[in-house]
Amino acid sequence: MKTTPAQAAPAVLLAKNLKERSDRFSDPLVAKESASWIDESLKRFRKDEVSWRDISTFWPPRCVQGFSTNNATAFFGAGVSLPAGFPSWQSLLVDYFQLDRNLVDDEDLKNDPLTLAELAAQVLGNETLQQRLRDVFGGDKLPTTSHRLLAELGCKIYVTTNYDALFEKAWSSLGRSELFIATNDTHLPTAREIIGGRRPGSVLFKIHGCVSRLDEHLILTRRDYRHHYRANAEFFNLLIELLRKRHTLFVGFSHRDPEVSRLVDDAIHQFENNPHHRTTEWPQFYSLQFDMRSHTPEIFAARGIVALTPPSVLPADPATIRSHALAAALSDLILSKTLALHTDTEARLDVDLSSVISQIEDPLNEGLDALARENGNALKLIHESGPADWLDRLQTSLGPLAAQGLYVANEAGQILACSLPKGLSVARKADITSRGVSERPYFQIANSFRKAFVSDQVASLYNKHGTFFLCQPLLNPNGTFAGLMFAAAQIGQWRVPIELAEAAWQSKRGFILTDSNGVCLLPAFGEFGVSSVAWDGDSHEPPECNAGYPYQKLLGLSRRDQLVRHITKSVVPVQQDDDVLVLSSDSTYYTVVSEVANTRWKLGLSMSMTK
Repeated sequence: MKTTPAQAAPAVLLAKNLKERSDRFSDPLVAKESASWIDESLKRFRKDEVSWRDISTFWPPRCVQGFSTNNATAFFGAGVSLPAGFPSWQSLLVDYFQLDRNLVDDEDLKNDPLTLAELAAQVLGNETLQQRLRDVFGGDKLPTTSHRLLAELGCKIYVTTNYDALFEKAWSSLGRSELFIATNDTHLPTAREIIGGRRPGSVLFKIHGCVSRLDEHLILTRRDYRHHYRANAEFFNLLIELLRKRHTLFVGFSHRDPEVSRLVDDAIHQFENNPHHRTTEWPQFYSLQFDMRSHTPEIFAARGIVALTPPSVLPADPATIRSHALAAALSDLILSKTLALHTDTEARLDVDLSSVISQIEDPLNEGLDALARENGNALKLIHESGPADWLDRLQTSLGPLAAQGLYVANEAGQILACSLPKGLSVARKADITSRGVSERPYFQIANSFRKAFVSDQVASLYNKHGTFFLCQPLLNPNGTFAGLMFAAAQIGQWRVPIELAEAAWQSKRGFILTDSNGVCLLPAFGEFGVSSVAWDGDSHEPPECNAGYPYQKLLGLSRRDQLVRHITKSVVPVQQDDDVLVLSSDSTYYTVVSEVANTRWKLGLSMSMTK
């Protein structure tokens, strides 16, 4: 898309204000360099067609959409205010709270700020501690450039752990409608009116108090936390609801606060326990993280958060590198929002993935439901040698998801009965009955966990193709394991994933479907096709009855492909992960990944970020 003057106008005005009013910020050099950053970006955009690839900071399109539709929350911490001249946490403890440095440097306490604060309260006394906090975080300091850029986003909801009033100053300088400060339960009626649109303005939740509220306690110590989070349960329940339903961007936040981490966990827990989680709002957490190491994204993903990297910057003053990088990242978010880059359908892998994954999940879940409905017949077959004619009806109804047969095994893994599709030889029945399945991975999992699932793939005992199984553990009335009913399937006869992959390949996208062993269920970029071979043990089986992907070829491809290996290791935060993998200076891939319900599979759509 071409950048029009009308589109660029808000960003041009922002850059002008940052440059001309830099003396109104506590970090004027950062303000000036941020103005230059915006101007240089717009200069590049005017020359050529601009797309999401042209923004220096990778902002997931769904995140930009959240801010564009006012469905996003900015959650900021001490890192935003530090450039204003506030002390670091260690300096606060030692220089202002007079805590013994040996305690501050103690390995067991370094990551336990609540206990350190509690010890400081014992040294100073609670009243003196409160006054010191007000002395340190009050005063007439100027807001930082990042405060101004956060205010520029114009969110309906902001959340902060900071006590200072610098964001409020940045907000008022824009002449925006009211910013209502909420610190506890008593402020909820007004906050809800604003959030619900019944009253103009925005809400700033200052969850640990505000220095401007002289009649309220500032929350710092472990004891404070215990009382505050329980006495204001309704306040925090609303926060959890907002975290669950909206996009949330963490800025200047270390994620060491245990209670804030609990709010995030509670929001995720509520989502995960919703039986309709695929069709309801879901928590979407992002966090700008400096010093990103190779394992950082996985650590944050395990917490349910997508870690994002600020751009590389070379400020005039090296001491401002973090401040400038944060300001540059926020400037890029504002540019992405202003230029509506999230509307680029090419980049909306998240939207396409949501559609694709339902087309994979729905038939698998329907297959598991069909197996569950025959649970009683399967138990009767095991315990009473009952009739097995229902097996043929069930196998037919499952179609390609039982194209390699439907089986019932007892608790020892011995096959008691099976139904084979037309074309497969009855010689298989005799063979697998003699083998048993007690040592097959899917049987072991069923025996241990006793919950319906779709297995990882293994090499077929017959045609050596990658084969997966729909598994329904059979339980006795007392809950003990009685056996397993399972359907065997191969991608090749089940064409749905292949058709979805072919559509992705036509759009020059990768289609990555892997199991928990890191093995693709089909080639990610169509490197080879389906093979049809007859089972060596019976020449009467037609090749089309054994259509699939050779397991050893899938295994070799998966071990060689860096993108596949990378996605396999990734932890998917909540519902989707936005992942960027830099393979070389001229090869970078953007992938959106999700987990497939009732399996251990991951499904990702991937595209090159290189123009």
